[in-house]
Amino acid sequence: MKSGMILLLNGVSGSGKTTLAKALQEQIEEPVFHLALDAYLAQLHDKHFHEKTALTREWPAIGRGFQDSVAALARAGNRVIADHVLQYRGWLYDCVRSWNGLSVVFVGVFCPMDTIRHRCVERGKVVDGWLERQAKQVHAHADYDLRIDTATMPPSDAAEVIDRFLQSCEPPLAFDRIRASPQFGRD
Repeated sequence: MKSGMILLLNGVSGSGKTTLAKALQEQIEEPVFHLALDAYLAQLHDKHFHEKTALTREWPAIGRGFQDSVAALARAGNRVIADHVLQYRGWLYDCVRSWNGLSVVFVGVFCPMDTIRHRCVERGKVVDGWLERQAKQVHAHADYDLRIDTATMPPSDAAEVIDRFLQSCEPPLAFDRIRASPQFGRD
């Protein structure tokens, strides 16, 4: 993985992004930061998760802060894995804008809903329909450099696939295609 590069993992909560990020950190020789949206949001007090309107109202600043944190690390020459749940096209477009000029490999992390539900229940997360809503939205607007199915591939194998792509001469083009799409800039 090159200095200043961002590896963006996008998938439904429970799809295996964090486990994959840890496998990638193990696989890649150089130091790699892992910035997870979940960990970023965990820095807020629990009271804000019970009153969703506050988070919704503050989301533009929260999302921008996360994206700008990822960009700052990469622009300083660090390798970064960003673990995100891009539920809305606008959130993806914000990343594309914020990370302009940086090399970004965009990876879709997929997993069957039954497996995701099982993983979330094991972690003690309440499964009340929000996963299904996320699943309908999170990949609807995405054009990926790579797609990984964490149900059919162990994390170490998935990390090897991604690392091979990173070491290849194949440039990541998903963000360029998104930026060039007629929809980009309308949101």
